[in-house]
Amino acid sequence: MIKKLETKDFVNIRIVLDRSGSMGSAVKETIDSINTFIKEQQSARVNGSITISTFDSGSIEVPIKNVLLKDMGTLDYAFLDPRGSTPLLDALGLAINEHGNHSIEENEKKSLVIVTDGRENASREYTNESIKKLIEEKTNEGWLIVYLGADHDAFSQSKGIGIEYDKTLNYSKLDSVDAMRATSRKIRDYSRGVDPKTIKYENYERDESFKKKKKDQN
Repeated sequence: MIKKLETKDFVNIRIVLDRSGSMGSAVKETIDSINTFIKEQQSARVNGSITISTFDSGSIEVPIKNVLLKDMGTLDYAFLDPRGSTPLLDALGLAINEHGNHSIEENEKKSLVIVTDGRENASREYTNESIKKLIEEKTNEGWLIVYLGADHDAFSQSKGIGIEYDKTLNYSKLDSVDAMRATSRKIRDYSRGVDPKTIKYENYERDESFKKKKKDQN
C-alpha cells in the first residue's frame, strides 16, 4: 500500500470568481466545480483556509472569508448571481492586496485562483501593468497563482498580467469540474512542499478540461 503524503504547510487560498453576466450560462457547472474543489481539498486533508470573492461591474464582494477548509460547507447555486461586466483587474488588485495583508498562520503559503470567462472590460483603478507588477512580486514571494479562463483567449490575457502558460488553464464551461479538479491537485502539491515554480497543468489535464466541448463539436 502506498502511504499518502502528509500535508506539511498551511495554505491560505483565495478564489477570485467572475460574476459577470456571461457566467449566467454556467452557474451550475461553476458552483459544482468549486464544491468539488473544496471536497477534494478536504479529502486530501489539506491544512488551510479559503476565501472567495465575486466580482462584476456593480460590486466586488467577499461572501466567503477565511473559512478553514475542514469547516467549509457546500455552496448552493444562489451563491453565483451573474450580472454586469468584467472588472477583472480591479477584482485582482483588491484580492491580492487583501490576501497579502492578512495571514491566519505564521509562515503560511498563499494561493490565488482566478476563474473568469471573459476579457477585462470594466476596471477603473488598476491596469494590466499594475496587476502584472503585483503578480510578479507575489510569485517571487512564493505564492502559487493560477488562471482558469473560459470562452476567451485565456493565454493572452493571463500573459498580459504576468501569469505564465504552465499555470494557465483554458477550459470549457461544460468541463468546469475537471478544471477545478486539476487545480485542486496543484494546491494539494503546493501544500505538500512542491516548489510552486515547478507546478504546472499537465497536457492530460488540459484535455480533460475541454473534452465535453470537443465531443460536442465532433
